[in-house]
Amino acid sequence: MPTLRRTPSPSPTANRSQNVLGLISAHDLIQESWQTFKRHWKYTFSISLWLLVPAVVLLIASLVNRFIQPSLAPLLSIISLITGLCINAWVNLRLMQYILKEEGEAYILQEPNWTQPIGSYIWLQILHNIALAGASLPLIFGMIGLPILVILGRIPERSFLFVAFFSMVILSLPVVWLAAQLVFWPFFFMTNPEGSHATFTSIGKNNLRVPSFKKSIHLFAQSYHLVRGRFWTVFARLAWPGLTFLLLFLTVTFTIDTVFALIIGEVKMNAIFETIPQGYAYFLVSIGQVLFLPLFITWLAKLFRSLKQHSNTTHAA
Repeated sequence: MPTLRRTPSPSPTANRSQNVLGLISAHDLIQESWQTFKRHWKYTFSISLWLLVPAVVLLIASLVNRFIQPSLAPLLSIISLITGLCINAWVNLRLMQYILKEEGEAYILQEPNWTQPIGSYIWLQILHNIALAGASLPLIFGMIGLPILVILGRIPERSFLFVAFFSMVILSLPVVWLAAQLVFWPFFFMTNPEGSHATFTSIGKNNLRVPSFKKSIHLFAQSYHLVRGRFWTVFARLAWPGLTFLLLFLTVTFTIDTVFALIIGEVKMNAIFETIPQGYAYFLVSIGQVLFLPLFITWLAKLFRSLKQHSNTTHAA
């Protein structure tokens, strides 16, 4: 049975940059997230390190594909995919559990068995991705339609770059808006009073537990209501720290790739991975996630906590 554990009050420095009347600034989000990340990196690294397991499985599966029967290749891919989804969900849940506790969140999901939370998290991820895919349709249709218009001569060549850039910016607004509105759903899942049952409902005489679309949408709605009315304020605190940490992630990942190429040799690397670049790319990205996923979750957890506290203060006033 899932429970929500009450955690100790946050340390005096947990919200030092945030006063009663305002949200934490983008600059302080970057600074405090980095300090918290450094302070707890040993423990969080021991959790995120598990992300290498599906990456190694996929890498090995890709390497042995040429030596096994073609009929077994899809099976290996499916095993790699399922392993990756489950471990990724478990790592994210464990990191959020620990980081929210350190941030002083009052109630946090505790599970004796992680099977149901992992299933709930994957179910919510699927719904979230479907929603973002739907919001991306204008951008996708625009990317398809713009070249057709150019070929048909409807747009002068001299104006193409300007029209293309302006169109892509406009058409990407729906998915950017929705992504910002729903970004906090994992934290509402972790702090929901129903625990992992927040996404399930019982049906039939045997009370069979099945995913509930209605209850899942309620979690997304909580994230929407947290952001509603202050989109640009939240967007600035997502964009600036996000770009900063993404640049750090890309720099470190590129450096690791360069080191591998120097040690193994670029010619040998190309010979080994020329038919399986996706396996190596996933492995490389997974190394970056192992190093920096705790930092990204810490940043979002701090913003989540700040938004909640600001909302409570506003309503109290």
